[in-house]
Amino acid sequence: LELTLVVAGVVLVVLELFVVPTGGFLAAGGAALAVSGLVLAFMPDVRQFSPNMPGWSGDLAGALGSSLLALIVMAGGIAVLIAALPHMRAMRRIAATGEITATTGDSAPAVIGRQGMTRSDLTPAGFVVIDGREIGAASEHGEFIRAGTPIVVIAMSFGETVVRPLASGDGSSGKPGTPS
Repeated sequence: LELTLVVAGVVLVVLELFVVPTGGFLAAGGAALAVSGLVLAFMPDVRQFSPNMPGWSGDLAGALGSSLLALIVMAGGIAVLIAALPHMRAMRRIAATGEITATTGDSAPAVIGRQGMTRSDLTPAGFVVIDGREIGAASEHGEFIRAGTPIVVIAMSFGETVVRPLASGDGSSGKPGTPS
């Protein structure tokens, strides 16, 4: 009976976490079942369901104390395991050890001010070609820009290139792909 209660409690908690979110009702019921099973596991079998027997309250207090001690030891063991896992050789072997060395934001200063050409209509997003590279871009203020229009990069916003149409007086050389 005790093992059945503990297993049923664990199943209810797992159902709450991964299958049926009930706002904690299944988890609370599962925790209550698991704790009940744990307490019953520490009670002497002959007195489990006989509260009128002499010494039953003492046995219950002992079972509660043993259950509490078991929960504390288990929590401490889990904490030690969590702290030790990253330093274990087996865990280092299976853990991802890749290193992020750059982000898209690193190239932002090199792109701002560059000129190019829209490859597709920007409605407000589309593709532009800068220095022979096709880049996703959005137009400034969400305006429509036709494909084939000369543009200039004015900013990088959340990893996206922001462009505006190139006016006839913008830029030093007027050639797409050269900095202004």
